[in-house]
Amino acid sequence: MEELQQPKSKVSSYLQKFIGLVAIATGLMHILNTAGVITLSSITLRVLHLGAMMCIVLIADEKNKKYHSKLDAVIRGIITVCVIACSAYLLLVAWPNMIATGGSSTKTDAIMGLIMCIVLLETCRRYLSPTLTIVAIVFLLYPFVCSHLFGVLKGRTYSFTRVFTTMFSSTNSIYGIPLGVSATYIVMFCIFGSFLKAFGTSDFMYRLSSAITRGMLGATAKTAVVFSLLIGMITGSPAGNVAITGSMTIPLMKSRGYPKEKAAAYESVASTGGPLMPPVMGSAAFLMAEITGIRYASIAKAALLPALLYFLSVMFIATNDCRANNIDTGRKREPEDETVWQVLKSGWANALPMISLIVLLVAGYSPLKSAFFSSIILVVVYVLMTRKINKELFVKLVNGIRQGVIDASTMAVACATSGIVVGILSMTGLGSRISTLIITISQGQIMLALVLVMLTAIVLGMGLPTSPAYLVLSTVAVPALVKMGLPILASHLFVFFFAAISAITPPVALASYVAAGIADANLNKVGWIAFRWGITSFILPYMFILSPALLLDGPILDVILVVVMGIIGVFCLAIGIVGFWKAKVPWWQRIIIFACGLLLIDVNIWTDVIGIAGAAVICLINYKKGQKNELRPAEVV
Repeated sequence: MEELQQPKSKVSSYLQKFIGLVAIATGLMHILNTAGVITLSSITLRVLHLGAMMCIVLIADEKNKKYHSKLDAVIRGIITVCVIACSAYLLLVAWPNMIATGGSSTKTDAIMGLIMCIVLLETCRRYLSPTLTIVAIVFLLYPFVCSHLFGVLKGRTYSFTRVFTTMFSSTNSIYGIPLGVSATYIVMFCIFGSFLKAFGTSDFMYRLSSAITRGMLGATAKTAVVFSLLIGMITGSPAGNVAITGSMTIPLMKSRGYPKEKAAAYESVASTGGPLMPPVMGSAAFLMAEITGIRYASIAKAALLPALLYFLSVMFIATNDCRANNIDTGRKREPEDETVWQVLKSGWANALPMISLIVLLVAGYSPLKSAFFSSIILVVVYVLMTRKINKELFVKLVNGIRQGVIDASTMAVACATSGIVVGILSMTGLGSRISTLIITISQGQIMLALVLVMLTAIVLGMGLPTSPAYLVLSTVAVPALVKMGLPILASHLFVFFFAAISAITPPVALASYVAAGIADANLNKVGWIAFRWGITSFILPYMFILSPALLLDGPILDVILVVVMGIIGVFCLAIGIVGFWKAKVPWWQRIIIFACGLLLIDVNIWTDVIGIAGAAVICLINYKKGQKNELRPAEVV
């Protein structure tokens, strides 16, 4: 049996080496293009990017290692050959012919487009998301059946040639803006994130997180929150963030007495907030900048306070939950424990790449250039710290580029598949009709329209990564909100929030499922606990719609007021969610204080007064109750 398995092992080893070479070559192509050493047109870059990324996904076969039959290997080989053939045809035949003839296309273009759509959808189904695949297929079928539908969905039928030449050769579909973002911003930030891990910056972030939270009530859970915040704002993927940070934080929480379902829930809720946190906010923020034309720095500034309030709410929940269940109640610092100052003193240089990234973004550099220069700074800092330019440095560089490209490969597939949806919406005008439907159903009531958009976002977002979920929703739902008079940035952030938090929304909660797997916990229990603890994230988008000052837009006094009210509001919501503050809070008081938190969302003098007064009464009652409970043992003695 061992002799039979040996050739298979050798083949697998050769394939992994081949994938490594493809990933390194692809990474160098992107780096050199960003640096201006080589100059590739946008369509050439996108075609080469998608072709290479799909080959990496198909041959690496990380997700489906259980499929090692010869038939499966043949299928993956055929798909890979089709990808290469379609990419070569588009670059060498289709595009030159369209340029020469002024944009005309042929039947062969349509056939190659059909093949590309099939292999792209199959790759997405296998390695990314069956949900996204189904959504893309439904939209792809729409032009052929729309004449048989009714209402806003009714339209004229499109020909086979028109549909698939649009999908294949148009810059508004597969090779459109989503893939363009993947081929520029996403891949560079993935390489930057991979460099952070390769050169030890992620370890520094974990040490810093532990030092910040050590000695606090619920310190272990709060370490997970801070660590997930720092890593998540780079990775931008809730599920990916859980996989990276959860392997360290979940076992530690379990060892400190946290039930495994709660340990997984803390990690999934914290990791879901990663894409919401500036400066990087994952790839969806880059998409937002491309779609809206708003400067990336302005988007990051607007998202800052809502993201901080989200993480603050998780901190409040951790405090109340740990006190209620007498878990991780804190310990004194031991002499061997590192302080924040000691961590910063010994590893301050590790923070320079992140600081440089923020400074460059604020200074107005593009996210692409910011990630590029920050990666260079990271390598320079490492060399200065170690004072070595040797083989180890070269290995770290090569491995960082290789892993960064591999990490970006599935996102390229997601962006290209989302491009099918965008292309159909653009070609048929379906997007504007869906927006009209939302406005009609809501009868012009903004709050009802927001609820409809929220439900649409949650349903479409289930099972999808944040970026493709946001991309689909921004095309379908945002125009309705803008038509109703809401600011374009607030509307996009509203949809973006719900695209992100769909990762903890049952029944398909990807972040919770990954965390449950690491913790060996019940999937449903983890999902519903994470959903309950993440309720605040469902309220914050309404908060910044009603109070634009939360997006740092308006007079400074308004901004200060909304920040103060927001902090008090999420504090009240956390008490209502957990049901504990100094003492166990009865159910009727939980309802009252939760309602007080909601009242503080709308920055209005009367709602603020009522909310603060109600919260103060409930807190005072339970504070006194907590004091009595503390005195009771002494009285018994």
